Amino acid sequence: MGQPHQFGPSPELHRVIRTLECELQSLRRLVDKTDVRLDSIERCLRQLKAVGLPHTDAVPQTGYQTPLLKPTPQTEPRTLWAAGMPKQKGVNYIGINPHASGAAAVRIDAGTEFLLPQALANLLAALKTDNHRSNDEYVGWKTLGEVTAMLAKMGEKKVTHRALVQRVYRLRRSLFVRGGVSPFLVESNRHRGVRIALRRKPPPVIGGDGG
Repeated sequence: MGQPHQFGPSPELHRVIRTLECELQSLRRLVDKTDVRLDSIERCLRQLKAVGLPHTDAVPQTGYQTPLLKPTPQTEPRTLWAAGMPKQKGVNYIGINPHASGAAAVRIDAGTEFLLPQALANLLAALKTDNHRSNDEYVGWKTLGEVTAMLAKMGEKKVTHRALVQRVYRLRRSLFVRGGVSPFLVESNRHRGVRIALRRKPPPVIGGDGG
């Protein structure tokens, strides 16, 4: 008997795949720009309300700017990594305060409060949860599957591993652009998974000195 004929992907299928991949990349870039613009408008409104001016007296600037940097290709996490930006040693506190809109106000240590969209806030909340699977002072590592399961418990639809990796990248960038903190607080490891460099709270002391 002859070998069965093998049918490979057609040229048309290759073209469709390439088109969809290009569209996906464009949409991801658009999401990042939209997140930054949203934060710019929200920050402008907070400033106007603080001084009691009508909203029409000021127009928010295009794009978002922090006291440190504004987003440029040079502030992308991968660029900073290549440039040898020192990694932040870790933080002691991450507070997440959800808003009715779905976004969340985030404060890291004593830094300035900033907003994250719901998807990134959910990811940050999952990463800061300690499962005690690490041999150092920081909260434990989590596999992508474990993070996906945690997001599902928060009411999210199934997130693919590829989409989760992209969300981790967006979280790193947003922490730096919006919060002015190192994007390397979010750590990844091919074998261990992902985590955030948040120090564990010390266990409570039970009893006295026993003298």
